[in-house]
Amino acid sequence: MRKQPEPEINMTPLVDVVLVLLIIFMVVTPALAQNGLELPKSARPDVEGKLTEPIVTQLLPDGSIVVDNAPTSESELEARLSQLHTASPARRLSVKADAHAGYGQVRKVQLAAQHAGYATVSLAVAKKE
Repeated sequence: MRKQPEPEINMTPLVDVVLVLLIIFMVVTPALAQNGLELPKSARPDVEGKLTEPIVTQLLPDGSIVVDNAPTSESELEARLSQLHTASPARRLSVKADAHAGYGQVRKVQLAAQHAGYATVSLAVAKKE
């Protein structure tokens, strides 16, 4: 009686698929951190110092606002910024606005920040290549 061949698993295709998925996740993850923002370009952007972590306010391309990773409506913006400023007055405020966001939208965030008690607002930019 002939012995039947034993099936064996070929691991090469599995390893290939896993490596491709790993590369995809490595490329996509930094893009997700930006929420689809395309920051304006600047020849000499500010260098991040060793200051406290700023409160980041994002103006997304669709016009929505995210404050410290929490979606915030335009009507709640001033109250949210005031609450964060009261809780931690030493933290500074950084605004990340999409390059195609209108001046009026950025100005509304600056005005809300002034009313919330922030003396200065930094605008985030990407380095121009």
